[in-house]
Order: sequence, then structure tokens, then C-alpha cells
Amino acid sequence: MNALRGLTRVGGNLDPKMFKQLDGLGDAAKLRKINDLAAGNPTLFKQLDGLDDAAKLRKADELAEAASKTQKSSFLAKNASTLLAGGLVAGGLLYLDQQYASANEEVKDCMKVCLPNNWDDHAYGDLEKSELIYKELENSGDQPVCNAQIDDCGKYCGDKCEEIHDYDAPGSNLFTGAAEDAAEGASDLFTALFGNLFSDLGIDSTTMYASSSSLSLCCCIMIILLVVVS
Repeated sequence: MNALRGLTRVGGNLDPKMFKQLDGLGDAAKLRKINDLAAGNPTLFKQLDGLDDAAKLRKADELAEAASKTQKSSFLAKNASTLLAGGLVAGGLLYLDQQYASANEEVKDCMKVCLPNNWDDHAYGDLEKSELIYKELENSGDQPVCNAQIDDCGKYCGDKCEEIHDYDAPGSNLFTGAAEDAAEGASDLFTALFGNLFSDLGIDSTTMYASSSSLSLCCCIMIILLVVVS
């Protein structure tokens, strides 16, 4: 799943139907089709630019999965909102407030549908598991809904809803990459400037790299402060 998280935003800009054209093709025919699709789609072209044939095939598969996942998430988010607006009892409101306060609204709505109606009374009171009121939805599809066979509805609904909806915030990968590059650059600069001095003083490489890492952390903090202030 982690490999997909960085692709989800990009995959969401691509139509999953486009990748259906690759189904059932051998590698050679699939590669030709990928190149044809990329020629007419700047977003796909940018993702594949500079990759060799094997890497293009892998990337196309990853993008197809990410695009499909994003489409499913969007559909289920709308479905959950419609169900709740239509009078479906929202389960676990206190539980969500206590355990998932920082989650996005799509995750929360998904869990409101998934959790039993009286989940809070079980999670924070003396209500027995056998007394839980589970939701019975017709054609729930990919929307998770807890039932009596599941041991822990809180964990089940949380894991399922986060898997469907929990993506990296826009720009987070870009910032992370910039911060890591800055930290690496600071570390290299530290080593270049003070590496010989540390050696002359008899300080071992482990200590030197620990100091270098500390300086890198300081640089990252400075970058964050500059971004916040600006």
C-alpha cells in the first residue's frame, strides 16, 4: 500500500478506463499501447518519461491501480455521504472524536457507516458485544460494514476505511523530498568541511556522522520555519 500512496494523487488525474486498454496484452503489445497512450496524455507522458521499457510496464501497472483506487474512493465517499444524509444512524461518533479526530472526512464518514449504531456504548460503556446493533445495507459493495463475526469493529472499520480513503496530503511528497535533499546536502557539506578535522582530533566516523545527522535535522527545522513564516 505504501508504494501506492505517493502515486495516488497522480493516479487520480488519470482515467482508469484508459488502462483497461492494456488488459490481456503481452508485454510487447502492452508497451506499444502505453507509448501511444502517453503520446496523447501529458500526465501519463510525464510519469513515464525517461524510463526504460521494463520500468514503463511496472509504472503503468502502478498508475492503473492508483487510478482505480482513487475512483473507488470517490464513489464510496459519495455513497457514504448519501447514506448518512438519508437518515442512516452514524455509529461511533464519540469513538471517532477520541480515536480519529485528525482523520479526513472521507475516513470518518466511511467509519460512521461501518461501525454498529451503538458502538460507543460498547467501546466506552458496559454494553456487551452480543448487544451491538449492526447495520444491514443492501448492495453495500466495497463499503465496509462490521458484523457479528468480526471481533473488533473499531479496528476493522478503521483499517478498511483508511485503506480506501487515507492518502498523502497534496504536496507532502514534494516537501518531504525537498527536506530530505536538503538534509543530505547539509550532511555532505558538514563532512566535507569538518571530516578531516574530526579525523585529526581522533574522533571516529560514528561520532562524526551523528554530528552530521544532528546538523541535518537543524537544517530541516530551519526549512520548515522558513516555509511557515513565508
